Amino acid sequence: MSSKNYMPPKKPTIITVPEMNFPAVRGQGNLNDENGTYKQVFTLNFRNKYT
Repeated sequence: MSSKNYMPPKKPTIITVPEMNFPAVRGQGNLNDENGTYKQVFTLNFRNKYT
């Protein structure tokens, strides 16, 4: 990796970003709850996606 800082171009340009899919979790409750539904769903989703 370069040690130089990123410098954006002086003139704005339009770029094309390919369509991508991202997982989403919908629900309610405290996201910081150790035993909450969000953490359980996120853990299962991550485990299924990356193992």
